[in-house]
Amino acid sequence: MRKGKIRYRRTRHADLVPAMRLIISTINHLYRKTGRQPIKARITKPWPLMEHRLRTDPEGTFVAVNEKDKMIGFCLSLVREQEWYLAQLFVKPSYQTKGVGARLLEKAMHYGKCNNCNRWGLCTFSSNEQALALYSRSGMPPQRPILELRRTLNDKTTIRDLTPEINLRCREVTQERFINRLNQLDHKARKTRRPEEHFFWLGDSNSHTYTFYNERKLVGYSVANNSGHIGPVVASRPRYLTSLLAATINITRGNNITMQSLYLPGECGAILQSLLAVDFRIDQVFLEMASEKLADLSIYLPGNLAHY
Repeated sequence: MRKGKIRYRRTRHADLVPAMRLIISTINHLYRKTGRQPIKARITKPWPLMEHRLRTDPEGTFVAVNEKDKMIGFCLSLVREQEWYLAQLFVKPSYQTKGVGARLLEKAMHYGKCNNCNRWGLCTFSSNEQALALYSRSGMPPQRPILELRRTLNDKTTIRDLTPEINLRCREVTQERFINRLNQLDHKARKTRRPEEHFFWLGDSNSHTYTFYNERKLVGYSVANNSGHIGPVVASRPRYLTSLLAATINITRGNNITMQSLYLPGECGAILQSLLAVDFRIDQVFLEMASEKLADLSIYLPGNLAHY
């Protein structure tokens, strides 16, 4: 391989730890440019969710390596029914503006085209102007802001609960036989089903899936993990969404955690006001970029932005 040549290939399991280190270092480069504190993370093994995505979509993930076979770019995309979603795309800062990101995106989008996808989307940092231009040129213009909200729970005696508007019965799901019903809720809110993620959440000891009932009727579900992150939150009807979120926040508060976080689309003003009133704060702003809006926000709040 001649000096300076960049090679692109499919991601292997052995690439996941270098890919995660690249993700953290690239995010930290952006954070330093915008005055944010860098992330401190020592990565020695793959995140379970990354392994899950490689298993479900091995043909949608690629790495770029330089002449020394060192990773300088990484992307991972998902196909769920007719929707293509870009989970991650990161390029080493010294190789940015050299076409690496565009080439990785082209290869990832080809995966979606081969699967006859007709919806295309992702979420990215609102401060990353290069990425915003690249994705817009690729047919995914900005659709809405996505706010990351956090609150600390160091002194739990001063933390207030949210009061659900409707008192719903909660049940944690542990059996896969419920997945079809969860898929029906997803399809209504997101126009796509994702059994792959439900199998992952149910099999992951760090994740908890809660279903909610108004009397005997299933009216929604939510997912929360042991680090305090909440989402997605999915309701069968708009009147239940805020109660689902409030109940999930209150449940996870009692799980011996020190922080709670969630993603909230910017137009959900009433929910935002209620969260700010109980000490959540806006930590940073992302952008949903897509060929069309990815969800009905009257009944849906996103989860991890790498799968929406």
